[in-house]
Amino acid sequence: MMNLPEYIMSHSILYGGRLPKIKKVSSPVQPIYEAFTNSLEAIKILKEMHGVVGNGSITISIYSNKTLLSEEKSEYSFNRIEILDTGVGFDDAEFNRFVILDDNRKGFHNKGSGRVQFLHEFAATEIYSVYRDGSSSTGFRKRLLTLSKSKAFLDKNAIIRLEEGDKDEVDANNSSCLVKFEQAIDPKDQFALSGLT
Repeated sequence: MMNLPEYIMSHSILYGGRLPKIKKVSSPVQPIYEAFTNSLEAIKILKEMHGVVGNGSITISIYSNKTLLSEEKSEYSFNRIEILDTGVGFDDAEFNRFVILDDNRKGFHNKGSGRVQFLHEFAATEIYSVYRDGSSSTGFRKRLLTLSKSKAFLDKNAIIRLEEGDKDEVDANNSSCLVKFEQAIDPKDQFALSGLT
């Protein structure tokens, strides 16, 4: 049993040197697009690999805070964006692929570096996943991950930290994945994201 939280450390990449080589895209909404396309792919994988029938769903929620001028100018400040899908979730195969930077085995024209845009744009990204597992008494397990390029992470040569779940059983009706983006690193991007409301 592992002690949580646990940093997922790389032994073949020095993240402090590699991350700056993957340029941040200019649009602050690029990580949202990346997460949305990941959701589409997760739904497709669930249908193809697990034979689940029916339509999946993706819900995007934008949360804002009132400012002093909210009443007068209808201006709000960005708080967070959440993207919830009913795709495959981070089962062992998807999790093992996710922790390897530049892993393009998922297909769908992926380069395996989209998560770096999460890191470049947001101080932290939280991912809560429920996935199918036949060895679970409930049929489902969960994982909670945090992605960051903060000093605490890079000092451990990690960009992912497993917060909870390491295969914990959970009562659920379906697999899912919730991605939360909070606090843009660049104040200009924080301001631009406020315009999404």
